[in-house]
Amino acid sequence: MDLTFIFHIFSTIGFGMALLLAVRIQKNLLGHPARIFLSLFLLIYFLIGVTNVLKHEGITTYFDRFEYFAEILYPPAFLFFIFPIFSLYILSLIYEAGF
Repeated sequence: MDLTFIFHIFSTIGFGMALLLAVRIQKNLLGHPARIFLSLFLLIYFLIGVTNVLKHEGITTYFDRFEYFAEILYPPAFLFFIFPIFSLYILSLIYEAGF
């Protein structure tokens, strides 16, 4: 067993737990679009972790070709998560200040 495999197991478990917590966030704490995009980018890295576990354990390398495309999807999903947060909280503070 390789040390890399253990790191992939821990990261997959961590992203899986973060995904479960993101899905369970209350609607009054985080808006609906932001929750969807947060769950989406956590799901992307959870799936990448699963494919890495499968690859490093020697089970299959079939999903390895999709892993890089999923990593390319991560930055747009993260930016779409940040935009509703920015627009809901920061812009509301700007409007209240009267700028």
